[in-house]
Amino acid sequence: MTITLTYTLEDGTQERVELGDDVTEIDLAERTIEDLDLGPLSTCGNLHTLKLNGNKLQNIDLTPLSSCASLEVLELHENVLKSIDLSPLSSCKRLLQLWLYENQLTSLNLDPLSTCSNLQILGFDWNRIEEIDLSPLSTCTRLSLLSMGDNPLKRVDLTPLSFCSRLEVLEAKGEHLLTAESWLPLGNILSMDPFEKKYGRPFRIYPWSFLLRVLSRFENDQRVRQDVLRGMGLGDFGFIENEFMFVLHSYLLRRSQDEALYDIRRELEPTLVDEVMRAARAGGPTTGLVLDTLAARYGAIASVAQAIIESRDAEMRRVTVGVAEEVVDLRELHLTAYGYEILSALGMRLETDPKGLEQIRPAFAELGYEVNTSDESIPGVSMSDELRGAILWIVENRGHAWSKILRTPSSPFKYILGSE
Repeated sequence: MTITLTYTLEDGTQERVELGDDVTEIDLAERTIEDLDLGPLSTCGNLHTLKLNGNKLQNIDLTPLSSCASLEVLELHENVLKSIDLSPLSSCKRLLQLWLYENQLTSLNLDPLSTCSNLQILGFDWNRIEEIDLSPLSTCTRLSLLSMGDNPLKRVDLTPLSFCSRLEVLEAKGEHLLTAESWLPLGNILSMDPFEKKYGRPFRIYPWSFLLRVLSRFENDQRVRQDVLRGMGLGDFGFIENEFMFVLHSYLLRRSQDEALYDIRRELEPTLVDEVMRAARAGGPTTGLVLDTLAARYGAIASVAQAIIESRDAEMRRVTVGVAEEVVDLRELHLTAYGYEILSALGMRLETDPKGLEQIRPAFAELGYEVNTSDESIPGVSMSDELRGAILWIVENRGHAWSKILRTPSSPFKYILGSE
């Protein structure tokens, strides 16, 4: 059976090409094509390569490609595409290469690629993309090349690439790029491209299917569990104690990856509210908890807000900062609710010097507290060793390059580079 592809050139002339519906490769590159209807390709089940690069395409409807189950290579680079819907590619399970570089894309939704587990090459550099969500690529475990440089990206979250253990080439540099972060270790990706990949806590909400993969892979990592809650949009609840976190973790692992994050959060929130109330009544830790926000959102937390404030006040009265010669130990202060908030804002790590201590004092004085010092540190709040370790790890490593973190022998968390 014969199919006919009709296209319009930049000068307005129309041309057509006739092909058999058993065609395996179509090359329409560099023909100054301005408009092209891919409709006839819906019958081309054997098509594995489609080259449309080097044309003048401003938009392209990929819907017919949803029927091209054998498609492996799609080249759309060097056009003038301003937007593109990749949804039809979710049916292309054999897709190996997708080239989109040198277009005028201002956004790119990669969600459809989450089903393309065989994808090896993805390039969308030299576009106008300011934000990109790489979460769908966590299922593309065969990905070997990812090129997204020379876009106006100021902040890139590389966390999903932790699952791409076969990645050999990562190009993300550009004059606008300021921060490349990940809250998971990045394996061999650390040595790619000249920019540093730093640890940073989640700053956005992730799809549940991705977060479930993280929980399954880092099953015994308390720090990762804390970051997952933040990645679920539940960061205002602060750091959760180890015993309750264990129960919470078991509950989450039983949920299906197909469930909506919204539904899981809705079921989880009352349990987290109960945990905050329990901690408030017992004088337990509320480090990282954003009281004003939660009290405005949940009446139950508003009812114990005063108890939380009094508990936090007691923490500050008890805590003592240890000073030995030129070393000021801030660990115990970091573990208090107010201490964590203020020291984080000041960018302080676990230790400072006397000059740093003098910088800290005025910030606490504004809240009405004096920073007590002595030869030895004295805790202000009681918490499990696991929670303590997670908070202090975050304090010490936020903003640090992963390459440095993984070389630190004293790190309480051991990561296997490049493992799945």
